[in-house]
Amino acid sequence: MESPLLYGLTLAAGILLSGIWYSFRIKKAGQKISAAMIGLILGILLGYLGAKLVYAAFNWGYQTGTYGIGFLFRTVPEEFSFVGGCIGYCGGVALGAKVGGIRISRALDLFAAPGCLLAAAARFGEIFLGELGLAELSTVGLAEIEEGSLLAFFPAAVQDDWGMWAFAVSTLTALGDLIVCGVTARRGTAAHGKDGRIFERAAFLLCAIQFFLELTRMVSFIFYFVHVEQALCAILMIILTVRICRGTGSEGGRIRKGPVITAAVLTAVNGVTQYLMDKPWKFEKLIPEGILQWINENLAPFCFSVMLLTTVAWTAVYLLSWRKEK
Repeated sequence: MESPLLYGLTLAAGILLSGIWYSFRIKKAGQKISAAMIGLILGILLGYLGAKLVYAAFNWGYQTGTYGIGFLFRTVPEEFSFVGGCIGYCGGVALGAKVGGIRISRALDLFAAPGCLLAAAARFGEIFLGELGLAELSTVGLAEIEEGSLLAFFPAAVQDDWGMWAFAVSTLTALGDLIVCGVTARRGTAAHGKDGRIFERAAFLLCAIQFFLELTRMVSFIFYFVHVEQALCAILMIILTVRICRGTGSEGGRIRKGPVITAAVLTAVNGVTQYLMDKPWKFEKLIPEGILQWINENLAPFCFSVMLLTTVAWTAVYLLSWRKEK
């Protein structure tokens, strides 16, 4: 199913609902609603620019050489960065708070849950963008969806013109984002007496979901064999891990090194596992023959299991550090 119109309507609904919710939270906190309105407008503009410019940064020569400045107005779904769009939208919210006289960190905490709702809507809408929101289960070592199977229904899967079903990873991502939204909303709008921590935790969890699921997509933003969206999520997760470990460190502003080192190791293991999945023969001299043969016979399920475990472990390390902050 491919319908840019339905995607646009889904995204617009997400922007509207998240904007209303954010405005309500701003008002309840005794702040100016105008800050939310300005943030909404700037968020849309900067979100679009962020999504386009991050994509173009990795394809600059082709984009500018072929389309000139017109590349900014091309609405081909594959030519946008989701992470870049999220960063731009949050930047718009921050600027709106600045204009409205609200502390940026405080405003971002208020926006955290509505922002997760918006992310969920944007992700679910990808189901209407053809292969961009779909995944082949064989990629992760699972059986493909057949007619009459448990997942053979919309929106868990999408059926093509030949009756073949493809798993809707966009729906699974949206479901994960909604869970983060619920957890974030339940937590409230402040944590540990420090503004910004609610937003940071929500951002980390959203990144963690994409950090793993990005690899399953039929269509992914790739630059020299690197999944750019996943790499950007990893960078943001590292930054957020360092920030929370600075907050839980000893006096003098020193960072707790244990969680940061663990996160770095998990990132490295994840990256090596991806390389193993792409080029298993490169490990012939490093892995015993019997073990390597077993890995080759179970390559996809083994590698994706390792990558899932590294993502879950990193998330656990972050949340434990988050809880230790006082």
